[in-house]
Amino acid sequence: MERRKRNLPKFTFGINTKGKLWEIYQYSLCPQQIYFYTKGKLWYNKRMIRETPFVKDEIYHLYARGVDKRDIFLTDFARKRFQLSLFLSNDRSNKMEVRNTLKIFEHEGKPNFKRIYQEYDRGEPFVDVLAYALMSNHFHILVRERLDEGGGVSQFMHKIMTSHTKFFNIVNDRKGSLFEGTFRSKHVDTESYYRWLFSYIHLNPLKLIDSGWRDMKINDFSSARDFLNMYQYSSFLDYAGAERPGSPHL
Repeated sequence: MERRKRNLPKFTFGINTKGKLWEIYQYSLCPQQIYFYTKGKLWYNKRMIRETPFVKDEIYHLYARGVDKRDIFLTDFARKRFQLSLFLSNDRSNKMEVRNTLKIFEHEGKPNFKRIYQEYDRGEPFVDVLAYALMSNHFHILVRERLDEGGGVSQFMHKIMTSHTKFFNIVNDRKGSLFEGTFRSKHVDTESYYRWLFSYIHLNPLKLIDSGWRDMKINDFSSARDFLNMYQYSSFLDYAGAERPGSPHL
């Protein structure tokens, strides 16, 4: 099977979708394709192992869930901090930890996220972050490996997961692992799979308002689209052209 560098899907998100987003949803999430790509929901199987090594310019779907399915994001600040980590931890120079950066860019006792995104001089990244979505007890990230030796993905994920675990444990006065083992990864080896994942990740937050969305049971398409245009904790808004303080995937 041919492996090549893929460009981002050329379709539009947002209110003026002209049905494109939902056409992709209806085409990509039919039961047959869900079964084909997940092998009966293999993504959620604890026994899933990394079948292929990380290779430069290849694309991977990365996923991690809270231990015992517990929530890993309890506040909006925790979500914003994790989004910032996608930006700050994606830095080969290892110049600054997230918590120290937040202190440096404080204003009146609160971190100024906008200034960090605008002024922080980040070094060369480990990966290209193409898409992401944060849920209550898990997250999805779509990345392209950038290192010749293929170690960018592992280093990036180690940094963001370690940083979030330390933060979560301090804030909630707990010890131990936060995530259910190591992160899962899936090699994106076809264009159709890539497009399906790109849609799936951005549609994933719909389960917060419509638990049956994956079974072709979106009850109100207008409300679903409005919700996605208001949800701050994914890259959907960046592709929709919304203006906000930071775009950690860029």
